[in-house]
Amino acid sequence: FKDRSAADFMTFARPLASVRGYRSEHDIGGVTEAVQATVAELDAVGDDALSPGARLAKAQLLAYLAEHGLITAAAAIGAAERAEQEIEKIEVLHVRAFLFSELVHLWSPENHWTHPVRDFRRAALLAERALDWVPSPHKLRHDLVAYLARATRYRTDGDVRQHLLRAEQLYASLVSELTGSDPRHAEQLAVNLEDVRSALQHGDEKGHLRQSIAAAERAVEAGGEQATMMNRIALARGRPLLACRLPDPEGSRMLASAEDAWSALPWA
Repeated sequence: FKDRSAADFMTFARPLASVRGYRSEHDIGGVTEAVQATVAELDAVGDDALSPGARLAKAQLLAYLAEHGLITAAAAIGAAERAEQEIEKIEVLHVRAFLFSELVHLWSPENHWTHPVRDFRRAALLAERALDWVPSPHKLRHDLVAYLARATRYRTDGDVRQHLLRAEQLYASLVSELTGSDPRHAEQLAVNLEDVRSALQHGDEKGHLRQSIAAAERAVEAGGEQATMMNRIALARGRPLLACRLPDPEGSRMLASAEDAWSALPWA
């Protein structure tokens, strides 16, 4: 990006790079120190002098600190709302769409259970808006559809089943579109697709679990050391769920492989 606002975001959000996708090199102590140092640097500049991208980076950094109980959620939420107001004023559509995609990521964190800064409805609505500004085909558009699918999958407002059905449709269309051009990304999305289908509990539940595990295994194998921790967690979660639904000796073998998957996680 040549745009200052986008470049500022990439610069100041850098401390969070190892957190995205819970990669195996994630060092919480080192990341937290870097995040706090960057927030202090931005505070010294003053909010009025920050570009919209720098404001957004600061909001993401504050959201990280809020997740770890180091600041209040209100501080991060306020920063995100102020950043959104400034991003709205950006005239270059692809820059505005890129920063919106990062707003979506902020409101739909990986920790969808307890993160204090999460609003999946808001994330989905922002993704919908940003999609209007990005042509097809385009990598940013693919990212936004994936973000929209994930945000929709975890929405709890309104008809939850309808949200799951829409997430299923979004994931399925994206997997189909990317299978030929970006098979690694398609495999990762296939894990999410099978997770949604399992949550919907339609059709063959064991079959969906098998497909989800197989997709996660392929994603981990294809990614090697760069495979996201979320795919490794998917294996550790999916294998015991399937094991308890299988007769012995297959069930026992699957349970043993589940123990192997858990022991491979860095915190095990």
